Amino acid sequence: QGDMAFEGKRELDISQFNYAYEWVNWKKAAGQKYQDDSEARSNLIQRDDVNIYPDTLCWIRDLGYSYNEPMTRNYFSHPAFDDYPVVGVNWKQAKAFCHWRTELWNSVKGEDEPNSEAFRLPIESEWEYAASERGSLSDYNYKNKLQDFAWYKANSENRTHGVGLKKHNELGIHDILGNVREWCSDWYDKDYYRTLNRKNRRYKSEENPSGPESSPVNSKVMRGSSFGSSTKKCRLTNRGYFNPKDGGNKWNGLRVVHESLSDENTNE
Repeated sequence: QGDMAFEGKRELDISQFNYAYEWVNWKKAAGQKYQDDSEARSNLIQRDDVNIYPDTLCWIRDLGYSYNEPMTRNYFSHPAFDDYPVVGVNWKQAKAFCHWRTELWNSVKGEDEPNSEAFRLPIESEWEYAASERGSLSDYNYKNKLQDFAWYKANSENRTHGVGLKKHNELGIHDILGNVREWCSDWYDKDYYRTLNRKNRRYKSEENPSGPESSPVNSKVMRGSSFGSSTKKCRLTNRGYFNPKDGGNKWNGLRVVHESLSDENTNE
């Protein structure tokens, strides 16, 4: 370690905290004719190698006027924060985590537990359904009883809080508003839903658009609101976006969808 050593302790090189993984681009596969060609097949296999170490300095960097050194030292490692939302991760790190969690689940699950199709980030329309009152988008209950449902600017003391401490919505989901904003899998295009002619944006279970193929601003969708959000920003219809390599700050986190295969939908 030399001059880099701190108090004579061995330290880890966080630049080496990389996670390499691969997946199949099924949309691309469906859009091209079958070719018995190894080169064509290789074009369908996507790979990424992501540095997964979070931005542990985000508590100081994003709020330089506050004394947040204790949060920086403890938030990502102390057991007192085990039930707090993850912050400081960008979209690429969030996606890599989903792949790792899928692999972990399938390697340790019991025989009587369902096979996992995948852990993944939600599609934006899925997030809206989960946030709404059984698929009917309405800000009424949230707006009139926001203190009961969310940690936001008026009650958060400018920090995150443990998950599940506020009331859940009708689907039993906590912290859908407030605490941290949440990454979605979709590319961001402000005109996407207008193009689909879904002006009222009320989704039924069979209506699940997977989002645009690209983003005019090269960004991924961010939904929800954070502990620093005003009442106006704590709306179900509020949309945000960040570059997938950026956005690792203390206001942004993630919520994971778990797809599972039960005995009812497997052919055994």
